[in-house]
Amino acid sequence: MVPASEAQADEGGSTLVSETFKGSTVADSRWIPLGDACLTGATAGASAPGSGSALAGCQKSTDTAYLLGQNDDGYLQLTDNSASSTANVLFDRAIPSANGLDVSFYQYQFATSGAGLGNADGIGFFLTDGSYTLDQAGPTGSNFGGALGYATIEKEKGIQKGVLAVGLDVYGNFSSQPYVGTSCTATNPRTQNAVVLRGSGDGTTGYCLLASSPLSTNGPQIKTDGPTGQVDGVPGCSTDDKGTLVRIVISPKNGDQAQTVTVYLNGTQVSTSQLDQPLPATVKLGFSSSTGGGHAAHLIRTVSVKSVDSLGDINLVKSVDHTAETGTSKTEFTEGDTVPYSFLVTNTGEDPLEDVTVTDPKIKDITCPSTSLAPADSFVCTGKYTVTAEDVEAGSFPNTATATG
Repeated sequence: MVPASEAQADEGGSTLVSETFKGSTVADSRWIPLGDACLTGATAGASAPGSGSALAGCQKSTDTAYLLGQNDDGYLQLTDNSASSTANVLFDRAIPSANGLDVSFYQYQFATSGAGLGNADGIGFFLTDGSYTLDQAGPTGSNFGGALGYATIEKEKGIQKGVLAVGLDVYGNFSSQPYVGTSCTATNPRTQNAVVLRGSGDGTTGYCLLASSPLSTNGPQIKTDGPTGQVDGVPGCSTDDKGTLVRIVISPKNGDQAQTVTVYLNGTQVSTSQLDQPLPATVKLGFSSSTGGGHAAHLIRTVSVKSVDSLGDINLVKSVDHTAETGTSKTEFTEGDTVPYSFLVTNTGEDPLEDVTVTDPKIKDITCPSTSLAPADSFVCTGKYTVTAEDVEAGSFPNTATATG
């Protein structure tokens, strides 16, 4: 099997996110664990370090105990093979989307002991609007596992400002509509062993089914064997060949047209659909999993996110800031309103950047958290602008910001 880092179709894309989850810790604090999410590379029950991500050692390990403590050869465990378990890992760092996205990771869904109603529920990958804070998932709990931490279900609110979800749906409830996607009018039955695409939503509205693609018994599967673990006790010697390599490609933005999303399993195309709306300028991402009366262990490793088309050596996206810390809930502004802006600066080159600055001819006092930036990393600068009567009369406020490093 081709390693995830080599599975990208175009070498012209820029690396935006790279996290193996093989170690005992994760350095980036913007990976936020919820529920039972943990790292098998850490010793059982180990606390998270004082800095970096709050991901810690696993407290639960039914069918996965043999993987624990294997630093440099670990996995992101969403759930072990326990009933009524939920987990989410959210990446609260915005990434630019206009040049398309090429996401890949290995997933494992397996049970080597009793699984009640069978393997369930599945693993979800999702995108949200990057101008908003991502620190909470959608519905959780054994009664709402079919929503895979993304969509509205039984009148429970879905994730805030959801953009797209890809469900690796073994049990089949994520495809069942309107059981999932309560406000959606089209109906679809529960479909086991399917790759399911759901569109944008917020609160109890949206999250409607874009495509439900059952997998052929002759093709790649979602259900897998458990990973091998260390070979001869040597970390890093296990292979990924028991997992399923998932690749999700979203086409670059073309005017106001909605992009196309295509999903591949082990290199075979299994689903494609047009999004229900164009991607926002920036997105954030996350993974989710759940079990109920049916259950399985759910693991992830080797996550890679690239742009489809190159972003050059430095990329800047300017957006109205809607984050909880510095933003606003407003989406329309009038004379006298203060508009908070965020300036997402991403190092899309291969070398560290120093002396990074952001300038805007109409916004003074732009504040950045640092002046240096590692490859495939980003930070957000902030600034404010007060709307004038001339802006209101013109109906728009055009201006251009510049990032240098």
